[in-house]
Amino acid sequence: MENNQLVILSKRFAVDIVNICTETKDTKRVNDLINQMLRSK
Repeated sequence: MENNQLVILSKRFAVDIVNICTETKDTKRVNDLINQMLRSK
């Protein structure tokens, strides 16, 4: 199952989301959105 294309793409997507969240500017509104995205993983 590890070689399943969906699993590979899902993991890559999750890593991309975390990277985007850590590189985003530090404002209150953005932080709220980042927290919501990270909780939904």
